[in-house]
Amino acid sequence: MKPSSQLQVISPEMWQLSGDLNFQTVTVLLKEITLNCQHGFPKTINLEQVSRADSAGLALLIEIMRLAHQKQQVIHFSNPPSQLQRIAQAVGLIEILAT
Repeated sequence: MKPSSQLQVISPEMWQLSGDLNFQTVTVLLKEITLNCQHGFPKTINLEQVSRADSAGLALLIEIMRLAHQKQQVIHFSNPPSQLQRIAQAVGLIEILAT
């Protein structure tokens, strides 16, 4: 069975999230991301392969940004799906998805 979400490290500077970013998947993803961040943060996380996202998915992206900020790093999110953009717009956080 294919996982419903996945983190793929394309390179040290580019990661990709795919699948669903929701309440059921973000806890596992956050653990995986935290482990990978011990080796450094990417410059960009590509969201092009995210199929569905809810407010928990947006919270995951905010947490990633917070972790990076603690280490004086900046992360950009590329190709956010429209569903995630609408949620971010609704809560006044669309700027985190600006590339």
